[in-house]
Parts: sequence; structure tokens; C-alpha cells
Amino acid sequence: MRLFIAVLFLIMNVFIPSLCFGEVLKGGISAVDMIPDEFYGTWSVISTRVETNNESFFKERTSDIWILQRAGNAITLTNPATLATSTISVDEVENNTAKFSRASKNKYEDETEHVTITLNDNTFIGEDRLEMKKFSIDNKLIEHNVVKYRLEGKKISGRNAILYKMIRE
Repeated sequence: MRLFIAVLFLIMNVFIPSLCFGEVLKGGISAVDMIPDEFYGTWSVISTRVETNNESFFKERTSDIWILQRAGNAITLTNPATLATSTISVDEVENNTAKFSRASKNKYEDETEHVTITLNDNTFIGEDRLEMKKFSIDNKLIEHNVVKYRLEGKKISGRNAILYKMIRE
């Protein structure tokens, strides 16, 4: 659950602001415009821990529901179980692979997250790397946790990628 919340927080705070400002790629096309339509919908997502420096802090495996939607230049990720919603910013899109990142910093905490997802019909695979730092009042590092998860997603509802390909051809 911590991982999902961290991923959701990352997506909401890092990815969304970039999208809201229409982050521009080549030729005036925003990164959001490069995301395949099949990316949107409801997904069952399994996150499996690959490596970490703190096994007691990060769960070995989590299961979540992600709802990915687009509204204008913004992509939102919602978890209906927790009612958490986050705006995602897109860093890069190449073919069916999208890279996202998030950074959140305040006086006592610094979090960065990098997510890569490759879409394949009604499934995706990917990776999520989360780094969390906590600082004392005098700005000394008191905790540093890092985790990398393998992501596997299966489409539950939304545009069917296989059917959509047939319609486009």
C-alpha cells in the first residue's frame, strides 16, 4: 500500500504539473498527445519488489487498481480503493513506451520517482523506482530509502487495444 501511495503521490505531483503546462516535445506536440489511446482505462496492477535498501519499509508485492484518464493536456491516475487521484506528467514517449517522473520536496522530505511503462495490447510491463529522503531540522539526512518495483498491468476496462488496432487498419 505504501508503494501505491508513493507511486500515486509521485504521479500526482510530478507528472500532472508538467502536463498542465503543456510540456512541449518536437513540433509543438505535447508529450500527452504522444500517449497511445490504449493507455487509458482501468488497469489491474501488480508491483513486485526487485531491489531495495530497506525490505521492512517497502512491501514485497502489492496489487492495485489504476484508472488512467485524459482531460485536455492532463492525465489523471485514480485508485478507487483509496480514492486517491493524481495528475501525471509525461517525460518521454517512444512507440508504446512512456516514461513518467515525479519529484516532491519540502523542508523535511525529498521524494523522486521514475516510472517506465511499455504497453502491449491489453497488458503493460514496466518499472517504478522510488527514492525517499528525510531530513532533520538542521537539514541533515536522517533516512534514505530506495526501492525498485517491476510493474505488470492488465486492462480491466476501457478501449480494447486489439479491437482498436483492427478498426484503425
